[in-house]
Amino acid sequence: RRFQTREAQELARLLESERKWYAGHSTEAAGLVGEYSSDKVSQNETAAWIAVGRTILNLDEFVTRE
Repeated sequence: RRFQTREAQELARLLESERKWYAGHSTEAAGLVGEYSSDKVSQNETAAWIAVGRTILNLDEFVTRE
């Protein structure tokens, strides 16, 4: 199913929060991203998106697929 507007807004807030956190925690970002870093995207940005992706993958709707 598609995200509802409210859900998309929550994910956007989460992304912004993760961006801010990783901006001050570059070592943690580098550890999370590891060998999957890119020359085109900063490790901080990649780590923030990983956090959002993990959140989506842990949603009940994704896990149970009812």
